[in-house]
Amino acid sequence: MEGKVPDKTGAPHFLVDTDHGVNRSVTGWLFMYAGAAVSWAVRGQLAPALSSTEAELYGLSTGVCDMLTCIYVLEEMGIVLQHPVKVMTDSQSARLIATDNASSARTRHIHRRRRWFFIRYYERDGRLTVILVKGAFNSANFLTKAVGGKSFAEDEPLR
Repeated sequence: MEGKVPDKTGAPHFLVDTDHGVNRSVTGWLFMYAGAAVSWAVRGQLAPALSSTEAELYGLSTGVCDMLTCIYVLEEMGIVLQHPVKVMTDSQSARLIATDNASSARTRHIHRRRRWFFIRYYERDGRLTVILVKGAFNSANFLTKAVGGKSFAEDEPLR
């Protein structure tokens, strides 16, 4: 499933971005509910990644952990989500691996023990769906890298 622009209807959605241009990658995520950011974080990854796909997949899985916590808090408050939360990433390769649609010899270095099975489990459980969003429309970009100039001016805020 591919999306151009994040959901602006107020439905809960989750955006993840990873900057893998540094020694240890940096991941940022943003949980949106009712048109507002209710949870966000920026974290350095614990170990260097061997590829951008590995860094993005690691970021996606750690972000999903935070998203699940937000869902559990909403459920404790009596708010039960009727539809899976859209988890948006701008990494096609991480999305394909996380949703069980791709694996090749080029990704054999990625430790398979937990990362992608964790995301697959919750997708099959109906809690989330991982979709691709264009990098320019990923609102989590500003958490991991400098965003400015023309791309910043053209971005619309999530409403």
